[in-house]
Amino acid sequence: FYSEVHRRIRMRSLDCSPLGHRPAETLQSSEESSQKNAHLDEADRFYENPLGFLECAFEKEKRKGGGHDALPTHLVLFEQLALRIQPFLERHSYRRVRRIFHTHMPLESRLSTHIHVYLLPP
Repeated sequence: FYSEVHRRIRMRSLDCSPLGHRPAETLQSSEESSQKNAHLDEADRFYENPLGFLECAFEKEKRKGGGHDALPTHLVLFEQLALRIQPFLERHSYRRVRRIFHTHMPLESRLSTHIHVYLLPP
């Protein structure tokens, strides 16, 4: 990521490593769901239920004591995904600060013509 951003900031993206190379700690709701979905990578689980995934992931961080600081300051995502997580964005007062053209013809269902950048107010 750093080659694109050119800043030393903490970043995280969804993990889509092959099954034998996945990190032990991922953003999952429970041990039961992780066993049930063991064949799915983190990106697959996220796209199955993006709103539920985000709620689970950041509620888990808040319980560890992160509070408001547990939320990412920026979210970068495809336009169609922003529509699916709108309640999360609104609940935490994220505001869109940029809409960037990506492609005329998205070639995968997870892609969109535009990318949105959201900012969490201080």
